[in-house]
Amino acid sequence: MIILSLGAYVLITSEAGAENDVFKEVRKKDGVVSADKVYGVCDVVAKVQAESIDALKEKITCANGVRSIKNIRESRTLIFYKGFTKDKDGKPIDV
Repeated sequence: MIILSLGAYVLITSEAGAENDVFKEVRKKDGVVSADKVYGVCDVVAKVQAESIDALKEKITCANGVRSIKNIRESRTLIFYKGFTKDKDGKPIDV
């Protein structure tokens, strides 16, 4: 089976008052292709991509991974394996 798209959304809750610092550090991490500050049950949602499940795990959990950032109180990881985007005409394109 060929997996065309493999990655994870990492939902990050920071310590109180550290949201901006955590967001800035998330953006620097290898494998993070996008990140958003959000309101709700978490403070930052990061999209991490990799070529294999082992590489993905490393980008999230290793000593230099996303979860190593100071002032993260909690994180939850949602792994995805298939996705789509839309072309300029609004038609879905598998990725």
